[in-house]
Amino acid sequence: MELSKEQLLERNFSDLSWFQQYNVQLNAETALPYFCSLGNPFYDRTSLNQQVNMGGLSLASIHQATGIEYALIHCQEPILFVIRKQYKDGSNEIRPLQEYYIVAPGYIYQAPDASDVISHRLLAAVYHFGRAFDEASQQAAYHPSSGYYWKSNTSTADDFDRKESTSKDKIVTYQQRYRFDNLFRHYIDRFRPKPQSTITASTTQTAPTTTTIHTTATATTTTTVSTTSTNNNVAATTAVTTTAERQAITTFICRSLTTKPPLSPPPTRICIVGSGPAGFYLTQNLLKLLDSKTTTIDILEKLPVPFGLVRYGVAPDHPEVKNVINTFTKIAEHPSVRFIGNIHIDGVSISLKQLQEFYHIIILAYGSSIEKGLNIPGENLPNVYSAKSFVGWYNGVPETSQLNPKLDHTETAVIIGMGNVALDCARILLTPIDDLYKTDITEQSLEILKHSRIKHVMLYARRGPLQVSFTIKELRELVQLKHTMPKLDLQDFSQITQEKLDKMERPRKRLTDLLLKTVNKGLIKESVSKYWYLKFFRAPKRILGADHVEGVEFDITEPIKDSDCFSENLQVQLSEDKRTDTIDCGLVIKSVGYHGLQIDPWLPFDVTRGIILNTQSRIHDRPGMYCVGWIGRGARGVIVDTTSESYVVAKRIVEDVKLNLIPNLNDIKSGGDGLVELAHTKHIKPIAYIDWKLIDKYEIQNGMTKGKPREKIVNVEKMLELITASKKTNEQ
Repeated sequence: MELSKEQLLERNFSDLSWFQQYNVQLNAETALPYFCSLGNPFYDRTSLNQQVNMGGLSLASIHQATGIEYALIHCQEPILFVIRKQYKDGSNEIRPLQEYYIVAPGYIYQAPDASDVISHRLLAAVYHFGRAFDEASQQAAYHPSSGYYWKSNTSTADDFDRKESTSKDKIVTYQQRYRFDNLFRHYIDRFRPKPQSTITASTTQTAPTTTTIHTTATATTTTTVSTTSTNNNVAATTAVTTTAERQAITTFICRSLTTKPPLSPPPTRICIVGSGPAGFYLTQNLLKLLDSKTTTIDILEKLPVPFGLVRYGVAPDHPEVKNVINTFTKIAEHPSVRFIGNIHIDGVSISLKQLQEFYHIIILAYGSSIEKGLNIPGENLPNVYSAKSFVGWYNGVPETSQLNPKLDHTETAVIIGMGNVALDCARILLTPIDDLYKTDITEQSLEILKHSRIKHVMLYARRGPLQVSFTIKELRELVQLKHTMPKLDLQDFSQITQEKLDKMERPRKRLTDLLLKTVNKGLIKESVSKYWYLKFFRAPKRILGADHVEGVEFDITEPIKDSDCFSENLQVQLSEDKRTDTIDCGLVIKSVGYHGLQIDPWLPFDVTRGIILNTQSRIHDRPGMYCVGWIGRGARGVIVDTTSESYVVAKRIVEDVKLNLIPNLNDIKSGGDGLVELAHTKHIKPIAYIDWKLIDKYEIQNGMTKGKPREKIVNVEKMLELITASKKTNEQ
């Protein structure tokens, strides 16, 4: 649903968590990137700025490009910044389209143009002129002895409204009452009901006659009319109608003329399975694009607590990323949104077909929760963990909170994989324990990390440094980590020249440049006690050990002949001489990606790729069902990528609603009420958002006593017990 210009003039946008997320303030450098955030309704996602942000257009070529562009044209730091939307026709012509204000601390408004200002002022003037004439007309009065005159007393607008409303119900003079009777008799003739008794009439031209008419209209009344005909001129004398008769006539006329308003369509019931970033961002966009007065959105979560990856996936030393929970909280508290926790859609306790009985539209946004395996010998030895389990351990995921890794018997840990999650695990293992005490890491994890002897963390990848999956932010944090020293092999970067570096896309160029600076110059730090390593072109062959892990053997790999070493899709093979590399270690973490889970046998699913079968987020052969996030596209990208995708999916859903492509959309469905009732019949205890607030309050208070932002509850049963106990206390 496109917003009109008039609607945009009445709106404003702000996302102050954006500044907290990137740890910046509103200034001349950040004003334009802030305006280009994907949640901004004034921002055109097809603009040249977005193409640059997504890597599809380089900064060098934007000057010659054609399309919509946003530019900062004025700043008055730190109060006001003006952004112009303009159309670029190559480098020759720029046509201004619209201007926007950013007012501190971060509120964005559309600037009205001259025609808007003039039209609004003219309308305001006409309105007040009309009110003046209306009020003046009420001051005019008439009296038979003196004619028309102006009332001397003044009256306010409120007095005028009050007089106008009461004058309609009160007949004060005989002339008005006489006119009232004649008008209603005229309407009786026009809207006469079917008579319920016979009419007897006898007339002559010379003698007076009496005609008696018996009619029934709401109440039975009798009207006697005497008619005398003289010289073909008819004179009518009408008896004064009684008060009861007038009331009956009024009732009849109102019932005859009044039409009942059409029934409003039933509310559209939408269900989103998964309460992580994909689910909440999609909810936010649906609220913007659909009429929230006729739409309800229920967010389902298998755990009693919301926020998914933000709560259980983001590293505890990244509080700025978790600030997005403030935005999600506002979404969850919207009148049209309902959070229902502790509801597991698994095809057994509750199935997708059962959800269809309660909802018109179902969107699956439950992410990818299964860690990919290595499929090598020794993978199941003690102290070999998936990154999912290790992250869940220190973040308090109930199912992995009791993992209990052995960190006090070894000085070396091996992490297989080079994505953001792999660097998160490395950083947690190397971060000084005093720094972790200030985070929301679980108490059990702190106790084990406090006794850790790990000094060397080695990260391995089967391809080269130009194919790493981590971002520059994660790498920079690891480079700047206190009391640690990076160790990289210069030989791995020998083919990267300045010429090739300049040809790279900006994100990859910045990342590679930081890697080169790290390997060439190194860092001089005081009191270095721990080290981290990046090892490239090594594929795990087997994990060594008998009753626990003792080491890992790697095959040396190399690029396939004539392949492009700078391609992100570089293919490698085992080295011709079949060389291997073995490293002794006492802890192995596998971080080679995730794939999704088929939560219901009825759900179309690609088992090989681990995603739901879909075309442009529409699930195959399931009208009215959609998917968003990792479960639809695969486990790649970060939280920011989810914001743009959720907008696109929401727009497709709205288009399908408008085109009537969703079956049974006019059926009356019960939504969350029906689902909760079903859960009770299966002895499942649904959790409302107000119940989560009880858990949230308890965790924060418990954390404050320990100097932490919160201390998470890591047991589902304890969460449910806390809710029950709190409700009983409140009732007492």
